[in-house]
Amino acid sequence: MSSEMGMIGQVVGRWGSFPPKCVATNYQHGINAIFKGPAKLLGHGEVCKPPTYPEIKHQDCDPFSFLTCQNGFCACHNNRTDAKYDKTSGKCVIPIGARCHPQYSHTKTKGCAAGRCDWFTETCTCSRGQVGSPDGMSCSKLIDENCGTDAECGFPKTLLKCLSGKCSCRTSFGHYFDEEAAICRVHIGVTCHPGSKLTCEQEAECVPIPIPRLGKKSWCQFLQFGEDCSRVDYKSLPPISKIRTICDDVAQLECLQGKCACRLVGQKYDVVKKSCVSGLDGDCFIPKAAYNESGITSGSQTTYLGSPCATGLKCVITMEDYFGWRGICDLI
Repeated sequence: MSSEMGMIGQVVGRWGSFPPKCVATNYQHGINAIFKGPAKLLGHGEVCKPPTYPEIKHQDCDPFSFLTCQNGFCACHNNRTDAKYDKTSGKCVIPIGARCHPQYSHTKTKGCAAGRCDWFTETCTCSRGQVGSPDGMSCSKLIDENCGTDAECGFPKTLLKCLSGKCSCRTSFGHYFDEEAAICRVHIGVTCHPGSKLTCEQEAECVPIPIPRLGKKSWCQFLQFGEDCSRVDYKSLPPISKIRTICDDVAQLECLQGKCACRLVGQKYDVVKKSCVSGLDGDCFIPKAAYNESGITSGSQTTYLGSPCATGLKCVITMEDYFGWRGICDLI
């Protein structure tokens, strides 16, 4: 150790510093070249030289702007993405709805201007309940978030407006925000306007109210037994959650061959209970989510809908499971 220190002392005495200034300067220049590239990084559209090493594609172009040298010019790397140069941020970004790549590691958003890069579709997507701005550079605010303008809430796409400083549907009475579709909708039983952008719940339609004194007003309702229906109103096969049955699900109706009919074999429509029912000795089911003290279904829509007995019959319970009570229809 003492001999090494002696050598360093000789070097310091000879050059006045250690390591020598020339060595230190050259060393620092080498480090800069490795980590920073050339002294002046080239911007978007500037002429650049082809990379010496294929794996270092930016070389002369500014890597912090995600630029690469392509065909002699610094440009966004769009071989696997639809990145474009944004003058405001001075970087290459991918608009909402454009092609991205999940393994694009430049930023947390995988190069997307906002939102995230969806692994399945490989497109830049906003979060649930949000929509992209017209230029694709931002996502709308969620319902109940603070806002300053309607545009921040995604209006008119979402129908959310900035009311009292928060993103809200036009009225809280009868209207709600459908997060899956990212749009305001009208609840069942609430008045609506046919042809309006403010539509009914996904499985309901805006139909005239059958009460003469209410004039030509309409409300959101399911189609009833025997009415014409359409099983799917999409051009291509949609996800299950997007299929519209239109027929009254609570009444055990399903669209079969263009008509609302009872979904279960052996059931008939009971005009008193306004539901498909089982006859004598038929199967019945009372879901726990729609059960009251008298043992009658409440009629509210639940995940597991009941199978009631016809008028004049009662459901004799034979077993109980996680979802409810099952039995056989018998005389009262």
